[in-house]
Formats: sequence, C-alpha cells, structure tokens
Amino acid sequence: MHPEYPDFENLDILEVSCGQGYSLEWIENWHGPIKCLIGCDKVVTRNVNNIVYGDAHKLPFADESFDFILNVEAAHLYSDYQKFFQECYRVLRTGGVFCYLDIRYPRDVSLLNDAAKSLGFVTKHLELCTEEVVEGLNHSARKYDELLEKAPWFVKMFKNTLRATYCAPGTEAYERLRTEQKIYLAVMWMKC
Repeated sequence: MHPEYPDFENLDILEVSCGQGYSLEWIENWHGPIKCLIGCDKVVTRNVNNIVYGDAHKLPFADESFDFILNVEAAHLYSDYQKFFQECYRVLRTGGVFCYLDIRYPRDVSLLNDAAKSLGFVTKHLELCTEEVVEGLNHSARKYDELLEKAPWFVKMFKNTLRATYCAPGTEAYERLRTEQKIYLAVMWMKC
C-alpha cells in the first residue's frame, strides 16, 4: 500500500506493536536498505537493537520523527484507538504514510476512518481483505493440522484449543471471518 513500495531506502519507518521484531527482520531482509527501521512494543523479550519499549497511546518519539508508520493486527487490542491515531499523527512527518491492517467489526470501518480524518489524515487507500485472509487461513490450517496429526498424544489433547488459536476452518473465530461478522481492514492514511 505504501506509495514508495518496495523502495524504503530514504524512509524512517516505525512499526507500532512490533511484537518480537520478526516483521522488522522481514522488512529489512526483503525491502532493505532502509534509512531507519524501529519497532515499538510494550513487551520486549528479545535482545534486538531496533526495538524500543513503549505504549501505542504514548509513543516515546519526538514529533514528526517518521515517514512511514506500520500497525498490523494490534490496534483492536488497544484501550483507545483514537489516542493511538493521535500519536501516529504526532510522530508522522507531513506527507508521511500510516498503514493499518487489523481485524474489526464491520461497523468500525467508518468510525476508524472518520477518527483518522478528524485528525487531518487523508485516506489514500481502504480495502476490505477478509476474503484473502480466509484463503490464507485455509492454506495455513492445512499445514498446522498435518503437524497436529503427527504430534504426541499430550499435544493432541489440546487440539481444539490449538486449532482455535490458528483460526482453523470450523472454529468460531474462523466462522466469524468467513461470514464477515468480523472483517480484515487495510487502510493507508497520509498526513497532509
């Protein structure tokens, strides 16, 4: 979705809620060189140089520090998405891009977009990508199910819980996505 994709060489990039930094490694390996790539998360257990401890509601960075902010499958867990959006707007440079991908309820789409617009973000791209996510879940679930069938009996005892964790077909979480009770939303907002 980013207009410079895949050339991030001159960009200062922040991933909010980067987890243990595996996506940072992927970005670096597949889209490097990058001017600056930083992750921010409340739980940091790996010793990775470019991950900073911080809260999405109060990002530990100066105003207008980044050209590109990425947030993947995390904001639905935040207590105040509007405060998070405000923080993204604050640390993003004018002309910078905020790419957001998350699982939401359908009613949230206009609320999220309106909240971003009220701060001054301009919507450059908005896509519902639930169908593609469900296809991906079908593919990955087959692989995980095969592994689960080969697992020791004490792992198989947790089969239903494990299948729910990876949203395998037939689980409640999978059905919510398949029937679009919940959706995947990808948005690119620009700070103008």
